[in-house]
Amino acid sequence: MSNEQMLMWLAAFVRSPNRWVALRSATERTALAGVELNLLPDGTLRDVSAGAVGRLATCIKAVDPLIALAWQMLSLQRTDAPFVIQSVVKGCMALLTGAKGDTQVALAHLRTWDDIACGRIEVDDDDFFRAATRENIVASGMPACVELLDCARWDDAFSWLSEENKRQAGNDVDAWPPPRKSDRKVQRDLINTHVEMLWSQGVAWCGDLALAWQMMMCDPRRPPSFQAVMPQLTWSLEKRSVVSDAGLQDLLHAKLAVWWLGAAGRWEDSDTSIFRIADMKTAGHEYHSAPLAEFDGDPSLLSLKESRPVGPSVVVMRKDRAEERGLPQGWKDLRDQALPLVICRDAAEVRERLQDEYPHAWREVAMLTQDLRSGEPVRIKPTLLASRQPGTGKTRLVRRLAEAISPEMYIYRFDAASAFDGMYGGTPKGWSSAQASVPARAIMASKTANPIACVDEICKAGTGDHNGNLWSAMTPHLEIETSCRYRESSIDAELDLSHVIHLATANSVERLPSQLRDRMRVIRIPAPTLAHLPRLAALVMRDLAAEDDARSCEEPLAADELEILGRAWARERFSMRKLQRLVAATLEARDACARRH
Repeated sequence: MSNEQMLMWLAAFVRSPNRWVALRSATERTALAGVELNLLPDGTLRDVSAGAVGRLATCIKAVDPLIALAWQMLSLQRTDAPFVIQSVVKGCMALLTGAKGDTQVALAHLRTWDDIACGRIEVDDDDFFRAATRENIVASGMPACVELLDCARWDDAFSWLSEENKRQAGNDVDAWPPPRKSDRKVQRDLINTHVEMLWSQGVAWCGDLALAWQMMMCDPRRPPSFQAVMPQLTWSLEKRSVVSDAGLQDLLHAKLAVWWLGAAGRWEDSDTSIFRIADMKTAGHEYHSAPLAEFDGDPSLLSLKESRPVGPSVVVMRKDRAEERGLPQGWKDLRDQALPLVICRDAAEVRERLQDEYPHAWREVAMLTQDLRSGEPVRIKPTLLASRQPGTGKTRLVRRLAEAISPEMYIYRFDAASAFDGMYGGTPKGWSSAQASVPARAIMASKTANPIACVDEICKAGTGDHNGNLWSAMTPHLEIETSCRYRESSIDAELDLSHVIHLATANSVERLPSQLRDRMRVIRIPAPTLAHLPRLAALVMRDLAAEDDARSCEEPLAADELEILGRAWARERFSMRKLQRLVAATLEARDACARRH
């Protein structure tokens, strides 16, 4: 069977109405691949538990990775961590997106699986197939808000959305679309009431419809009317839409770029709807998969890669507060340049993922992530992660926090143990070795306005003040009042550094001056215990498997292995760093015994 035929089988498998039908399909396909299974006389699998199915997926992976992926889907449970479910679902979506056949329905089902993983849809059992079939009676490959982007006029958008609202709502909820009115204010009030009613339903597809109706209230003459729509619309197009035609995807992104310009106030004096403006600006766009060139000769709308805004932005260096003469070229490019703010897509998912990886610091992770808001720019209060002993995973927690928030989240790490002066705040412009402050360097390196500046081992910084010291240099950056108009001495310009996120780690806070402790929230990370060993050891094995493919099929640690590991770990005072070495040594000992026998 060709690769394309196998992909179409996978699409049909995903569309299975329930888990039992999917099990039969996977069993038949596995038998055709020549893999011997433990079957009952009626041809069904003898053991269909999640654990047995998961082990089967591991064994089949070397024979046929695509069939193994199907068995992985069958092994998923609603109690699994969200990132576990999402990793399998995203792998399947990546395969089906590249298929030549029609996989729209299958991709819509997978989108429902992702909603289940994130908690947007609640299920009563582990049958994700049945839940996806039920949800996708009304769902499609694209959310209604994304399909609305393709409408050329406001009237067309209203008519299409009204019909789509009727089709999806049916008789399940009292959600009939608002009537059409000629008075714009009355129409906005009716739509706003309808939006509130849809949000109150607490159902994923009602939320999609609500966002689509909010798009109908976006008015180029009122740029703030776009604020509640654009981040979610961008995320829906990039993360939840399954557009198999590259040309259509290109066109939708082009129109989205025009909407962002409308949100920025480009057409405040125009009486034309944003739908019509987007249609006119993209009228010359060729409907093919080549990269978008230019929109209707407008030089401000460049190629798709360059023109598509990534969301809210901030001007870090205003032109009137930074003279061009004497500025290094890199800084000249930032004058009056709006830098994007990294968005937190799903705050609950970030929190759950970190709590799953740090079961011994469940409450502390909740404190660290309490400032995050879904769909809003990342902002975290200045925070100090402290622990009485080294090796509890503080630095790793900062790194995993950034990775969980967004791939665009940048960390600039500063080693405080080697800091004996005020270099954190930069050096004056007159010196030949002039260097910008750490927050400014983080912005320059990431080209974003809210990177993370992480000071590692802040308690080990030098205390002398002959050339300044780290603690004094950090102080003005920890309050918005001073950081929003920070005078960068290295370039003699005023910068807005108030969006930079300041995190630090320490084993002791007693040496820190009062001005730092007053400005930073202190979160004490507890050491793990033997009760957390099984979960933490499994996570370490997962990390080892990511580094070495040969470890991907390792069996979980047995009870006797965990017992020996626990005794050794206790002698190391439950250090996470030492646990990694102990688990690696245990697996090497297992390999040695296997070769000997």
